[in-house]
Amino acid sequence: MSEVNHEIKPFIQLATFTAMLRSEQFSLRCTQVDLDEELVFLYATTIGKDQVFDTSNAAVTFFKKLNPITEGRIFRFTHVDTPSEAFRTALLKARTCYSKECERAGSKQLLLN
Repeated sequence: MSEVNHEIKPFIQLATFTAMLRSEQFSLRCTQVDLDEELVFLYATTIGKDQVFDTSNAAVTFFKKLNPITEGRIFRFTHVDTPSEAFRTALLKARTCYSKECERAGSKQLLLN
């Protein structure tokens, strides 16, 4: 499994734990996460200012399990759209599988848009 594939699931999990924007997660550096104080520091956010927010217990546990390096970005994607592309690919595969199953069962497909 490639490094990028290995990071897709944790990237999406982090989004559910923190509600961070994709671009904020993409640029998140290890030095911006304080596990002792359970805080994440975001700099120059989309609203144009720095922000500090408390993390949930689930997010703290998540960060500890990630065991990030002490320098650099937490996620090593080369492009911010990598998780979106992976999601679109998974959706296309799921849609194709669903269509084949409906065909085999002789049932009509629900429209998936």
